[in-house]
Amino acid sequence: PESIRSVPVVHCPDAFGLVVRTDTARIVYSGDCRPSEELIRVAVEEGALGYDGSDPPPLWLVHEATFNPDEQANAEAMRHSTTEEALGVAERMAASGVL
Repeated sequence: PESIRSVPVVHCPDAFGLVVRTDTARIVYSGDCRPSEELIRVAVEEGALGYDGSDPPPLWLVHEATFNPDEQANAEAMRHSTTEEALGVAERMAASGVL
């Protein structure tokens, strides 16, 4: 990998997401956490760094979603995400795909 960055996320103590960048892809792993503004920022930033105006490599987001959208209160209480929130994170990162 060209770079690996860890980003604190809201879940249990010492929980981190990862942003990995290679020549051919960016992979963001959030784990099972709340949506993270910092993780979104770092993922977007990694797409812009070190490129000469060409398109950055595609971004793939791995984001577990424990709860359905109608279980928002439970997701917040347990520091997890709903499927809708995970897809929203992918959209804000301009992800090529989400797992």
